[in-house]
Amino acid sequence: MEGDFINKTVYIDVLLCVNLFINYFILLAVAKFSKVVPKQYRLLLGSGFGALTALIILLPEINGIANVVIKLLIAVAIIFISFGRQSKKTFIKNLATFFLISFCFCGVMMAVWFLFTPKGMVVKNSVVYFNISPVIMIVSTLLCYVILRIVSRISGREAPSIEVCKLKIFNNNCYTEIYGRVDTGNTLTEPFSTSPVIVADRRSIESVIPAEVLEYMTARVTSNTLKNNSSNSKNIRLIPYNSVGGEGLLPAFVPQEIYINGEPYDGKVFIAICPDSRITGECKAIVNPQIINR
Repeated sequence: MEGDFINKTVYIDVLLCVNLFINYFILLAVAKFSKVVPKQYRLLLGSGFGALTALIILLPEINGIANVVIKLLIAVAIIFISFGRQSKKTFIKNLATFFLISFCFCGVMMAVWFLFTPKGMVVKNSVVYFNISPVIMIVSTLLCYVILRIVSRISGREAPSIEVCKLKIFNNNCYTEIYGRVDTGNTLTEPFSTSPVIVADRRSIESVIPAEVLEYMTARVTSNTLKNNSSNSKNIRLIPYNSVGGEGLLPAFVPQEIYINGEPYDGKVFIAICPDSRITGECKAIVNPQIINR
C-alpha cells in the first residue's frame, strides 16, 4: 500500500474536509448512543482536531504498537474536546462507543477497498482519503443529514431532543456537577411561582444545599414551623409530589446559579432534594422538560 500511496496525489483540503465530515458524524453517533447532546461548537472542534490528525497519512507507514498508542491518544483528545469534563465512567463509555463506531466505519471502508478498490481512495496509517469533488461532498453531507433527521423522527428521539444533560449548580459559595435525566414524568413545579423543579439526589448535591434545608431534613421541621419563621421560609419551599410510591413534600431551594450543558439558565428553577438515595444510576437528578424546551 506504501507504493500505491506514493503514486497517488493527496489534496490536503479534500483530506481535511472528508475527515471533518467523517469525524463529525461519528461523534454525533456517539452522542446519540450516550444520550447526551453536547454543544455543536464542541463537536466541530473535536471533528476539526480529528481532521488535523488525519495529516499523519503523509507520514511513513506506522506499524504495530506505535500506531495503536497514537490512535488511542488521538481518540482520548477528541472525546475530551467534544464532550468536555465528564465522570470517569461516562468518559470511558464514550471512548468505547467512539472506538466501536470507528471500527465499524473502518470495516466498511476496508470492505469497499478490497471489493472495489475505487479510484482516488487511499487508506494509510488508519486514515481514509477520498479524492472527490466539492459538489459530491456537499450533496453527500446534505443526504446524510436528511437521513439522520428522518431516522430521528421515526424513532421519536426528538422529543425532547436532550435526554441527558450536565448540570452545574452554584450555591453556598461552591458548586457541584451532576448529570440529569430529562424525564417527561417530572412535571413538578413550585406551587406559587409555577417555576419548574429539578429533583436531585441529596448526597450528590449536599455541598450546595442551604443550611436551612439540611436542618429541615434532619430535624423534620413542619410546614407550620416554616410559615412562622420568615428567614427559613425564604430559603425553603416544599414541593408536593404524587407518585406510584405515594405522595408527600420535597424540600427545595433556588440555587444562586445553574448551568445546563455549559450554558447559564436565566430562568427561575427550584432544586428539590430526594432523600435516601432513591435516584440510582449515573444520572443523579430528574429534570423537568420545561427547563430544556424553554
